[in-house]
Amino acid sequence: MMRDEIHAPRPQDPPWRSRHAHRNLPRDVAELLRAARDSHGWTISEASRRTGVSRRMITLLERGERYPSTVLADALIEGYELGQRNAWRLRDIALPNVGRASPYRTDTIQAALAEIDGDPLDW
Repeated sequence: MMRDEIHAPRPQDPPWRSRHAHRNLPRDVAELLRAARDSHGWTISEASRRTGVSRRMITLLERGERYPSTVLADALIEGYELGQRNAWRLRDIALPNVGRASPYRTDTIQAALAEIDGDPLDW
């Protein structure tokens, strides 16, 4: 048996599933988020409380280590009261269908199935 038959190459995961796909936020956006928080005089904990975004995620965003989802971007835009130009910049790089907005979340799938044909646990 040939080695390629035993260890056949796997198809690559799509970008939204990669462990590293959502890293390296553009520096100007990370700085924009930090400046917006600082302009209100908020600590990370206060920003978290006012936006509904976890302290860890705010830290990762400000360090440029994560991209925000569209849901997260909207929460930050509203909470930080970003102007239109900055809001568009943040929305422009936000990722759809990840994090809380992912259609692949178990609770999202179960809710969709429940709407179609009752509780999936009763099948």
